[in-house]
Amino acid sequence: MVCKKLSYFIILVIAILAVTYIFRDWFLFFSCDGVKECVEDNSNYQHITKFMVTSLSVVLILLQKKNFLNLRDFTLMISGFLVLWLADFSLKILNNFNIGQIEINYTTRGIFFFIIVQCLFILRHTRTSAIDTKFPLPYVIIFVVFLLADPFFFMGKIPLLALVVIVYACALFSSLFVALKIKKNSFFPEQNKKLIFWGMICFFMCDVNVGLSLIPGDSHTLAFAVATITNNLVWMFYTPALVLLALSVVKFKD
Repeated sequence: MVCKKLSYFIILVIAILAVTYIFRDWFLFFSCDGVKECVEDNSNYQHITKFMVTSLSVVLILLQKKNFLNLRDFTLMISGFLVLWLADFSLKILNNFNIGQIEINYTTRGIFFFIIVQCLFILRHTRTSAIDTKFPLPYVIIFVVFLLADPFFFMGKIPLLALVVIVYACALFSSLFVALKIKKNSFFPEQNKKLIFWGMICFFMCDVNVGLSLIPGDSHTLAFAVATITNNLVWMFYTPALVLLALSVVKFKD
């Protein structure tokens, strides 16, 4: 009962934090007239509170340690969210606050962590029983894409960041495809299937907006407008994705 009340409290805190950083994202967008440098210079609050939401999502899963579907499912999800925590720590904290002044491309490292996250999600969402140990077919596709793109990196045709993005895109689409078929998976209860289904759709839409936010363009052009608007949509999808997927470990009462 205590864990259940704490779970509700954490979800409430996440909702409050989400409202504040979404409001501030749009407030800065309009007050800075869409100027990227102005927005970035005044976004420390969002970086911190967004990372807090990621951390609270990990805690939300840990609170279900006595109310999960089974131990292996719980282990896969907490492992995925701990790696996800490392990804967001790299992208939201290290990348924006330059802790230690170490010359590391935290964006590349963060996306690499997200590749691991999606691979863990694929492994979890392709299981058809509590003891299922089969090798997920999407892993083969991801590995083939990596092998095809890898020579271009070593020949200097593409940078490391591009290689990581290509592999992540493949992992993301594979993970989405698996989630869209989750309703046919007899292992997960109906309520958990819905949480996984909508959680991964939100996750996918989050990353679609991340991609659109990187569109290059000069100020006051259509490309610039699309990039700045979609940047503010990222966490509007990512926040519910975190909560829905975290709750998908819960063993609901029939």
